[in-house]
Amino acid sequence: MPAPPNLCSVCNRRLGPQAMRVAGMAFHLQCYLCAACGKTLDKSVYPKAGKLYHESCYQQRFLPRCGHCRQVITAAYNKDAQGRYHPECYTQLHQLFCSLCSTEIQGSYLYDHWGNKAHSEHQGQPTGQCHVCARLVASGLAESRQLSDGRLLCQPCAQSEVQDFQAIQAAKLAVIARLQAVGFEYIPDYVKASLSEDQQLLNQRMRSSPTANIHGLTRTVERQIPGYGLILEHQIQIISGLPRIAFMGVMAHELLHVWIHENQLRHLSHAQVEGFCNLGSALILQQAPSEDQALAGVLLRRMAEDTDLAYGDGYRQLAWHLQQLGWPALLAALRDPHYVWPEVPAEVTRAREREMPSSPTARAAETKTGTFSAQERLQALKQKYQQAAGPAASVRPASAEPSDKAPAPAAETESEAARKVRERFAQKARPNPKGPQGPRLGKLKKKK
Repeated sequence: MPAPPNLCSVCNRRLGPQAMRVAGMAFHLQCYLCAACGKTLDKSVYPKAGKLYHESCYQQRFLPRCGHCRQVITAAYNKDAQGRYHPECYTQLHQLFCSLCSTEIQGSYLYDHWGNKAHSEHQGQPTGQCHVCARLVASGLAESRQLSDGRLLCQPCAQSEVQDFQAIQAAKLAVIARLQAVGFEYIPDYVKASLSEDQQLLNQRMRSSPTANIHGLTRTVERQIPGYGLILEHQIQIISGLPRIAFMGVMAHELLHVWIHENQLRHLSHAQVEGFCNLGSALILQQAPSEDQALAGVLLRRMAEDTDLAYGDGYRQLAWHLQQLGWPALLAALRDPHYVWPEVPAEVTRAREREMPSSPTARAAETKTGTFSAQERLQALKQKYQQAAGPAASVRPASAEPSDKAPAPAAETESEAARKVRERFAQKARPNPKGPQGPRLGKLKKKK
């Protein structure tokens, strides 16, 4: 309740002959102070709940702030579910501007996982994406560069692009050092590595779909050299236009192919081979320096969400085994053709449920592009049958005797898969244009 007219509204003491009376309240001169800053008030005061304030103090304490610029709102404002805004701030916040050309977007637009929004076309050409990080880019603008085969490279990825022999060698040696640090005993450093300028040519050499996004290829040939015996020659090709961290991830994948060839692991399935090699990429990406962690996170997430039976499912299976065993035990298990792999939980195997092609045309297309091998289709059907039949249809343990009524074709299927792996990775030696002695190989490892 207000103080009596003969008492001060602040100290509640009797007023003298000199008193200030404002807004129905009375004050001693020494009590006529701002309730916020404690300084003497003038005639322009703002009362609130029995206290007086300077105009600026009242605004700062009681008036709403703009949800965009965070300044005080003193006049008309706009409002949405998130807060209040100055009219100009509301317009700026709710109007869309293209991240590429900085002009206003009206109607439909494109967006990416980096937070960019863009027009669907620029200069009459459809807006594309960086072939490495999937950032929205447009050919002809300063934020991107078009490579010789038509691929687009965004400016952030181009800043650390691997382009010359010295950068290739440095990346290769850095990857080998990291692989050796987790338990790889021997990966030859004389492996020839080069850049491939044409995505379509790399797809053809991998016998992949013309629209695939193949980043690397490893070829291995066997040679008998007097004094050394059997020598394996490896050649790695990696697509050009990759920033350093992405290039090192691809290099790790291809060097693990080299490790598989050197150890003659012909018993591994295609899914085991590609899944294991993707573990090398993941190892490099997980140890990315701070400036590359954003891109490394995108590439890791892409691997984790890949629905391919080899590069996706195979990778997640091997990643689970790595978590259970560690690197040294996993490498020993891969070398052992008789090792019985523990069953991987179903929720770990796949990023999302994959449906097998239902029509004959779809099945023929899948087989032609090599997406499904015969063994992988058999395994997928077996898992589907087990899920439908329940515990009664569990797989017979490896130590059990085979049934006379149900001969198992698993040995033939495994042999067929192993043959395909050998045909893919063990190519015949090509004619040597440098003479009968062959090219200089560098450090060699003699095969016993």
